[in-house]
Amino acid sequence: MQEGQPSDPATTEMSLLDAARAVADELESFEAHARALEAMQLDSEQSLSRAGQALSAAVACHGRLAAGLRALGGAVARAQTRQQSATAVIEANARRVQQRSSDFAELAAGLSELGEEARQITELLQALTPRGDAVEKGPLPDFAQRLQAVSERMELSVARAEALVERATERGIVDIARRAKSLGEQLATARSQLLPKGKSGRSA
Repeated sequence: MQEGQPSDPATTEMSLLDAARAVADELESFEAHARALEAMQLDSEQSLSRAGQALSAAVACHGRLAAGLRALGGAVARAQTRQQSATAVIEANARRVQQRSSDFAELAAGLSELGEEARQITELLQALTPRGDAVEKGPLPDFAQRLQAVSERMELSVARAEALVERATERGIVDIARRAKSLGEQLATARSQLLPKGKSGRSA
């Protein structure tokens, strides 16, 4: 394995920054050599000698700059690999968030429907509650049939609540599961109290 290959984000970041700084420094030096050569008066042996030395220094600087650019290119490539890896994770989680949001919306709609069903059942039970002297007179002729219909509707709602709890639990959406379980238990308790003494509620 070739040394200098970063294996973690911090190392990669430092490599990229160090390479960029090195290139910036060498580029400034290279430009300085260019300006110095341009300003030289080539009118004597001594000035020509200094110009030759300046050219040699500029060539050496150019070599270091080229090497620095190659190092920077490698650091950029490693940074791009990190970026692509992070992008893949983000895209995967975006799909996960979208799926979970869809699951939650579906289950929340089911919970809302269940809550509306419970509200309607409560209204039906209130309509069946004897008022005033109706307790002495006894239930209306169709009371048993209406009571049985409400009981069966409650039974179906309890089953729906249990199914919703199961789906929410399977998908790991615990809040919906908890609320659906609570609502189902309330309905089951109310139904068990609806027909005391083990009556089936069916008409004779």
